[in-house]
Amino acid sequence: DMKFLEKTVKGVYSNKEEIDAKISRYSQGFELSRISKAALTAMRISIYEMDYGTDVPVNVSVNEAVELVKEFEDDKTRKFVNGILGNIAAEKS
Repeated sequence: DMKFLEKTVKGVYSNKEEIDAKISRYSQGFELSRISKAALTAMRISIYEMDYGTDVPVNVSVNEAVELVKEFEDDKTRKFVNGILGNIAAEKS
């Protein structure tokens, strides 16, 4: 759905500072520049969906991001992304 995609891309871009601050808070000493582009992009989209979207349930957003990262990264990165997004999702509870 192009409308959903456009809304998400614009939303991530507009809220990037806030989203990146959340990633930094949970990344335990990792600079954002050390995180792969695929992992960083997947986390940004998921956090945007959790914080600003209403279309995707939190657990689905986290799972989709982790599955996406699994396609492009190793297991260590997948666990890293899952941990960060899991902690942010726990804030929602």
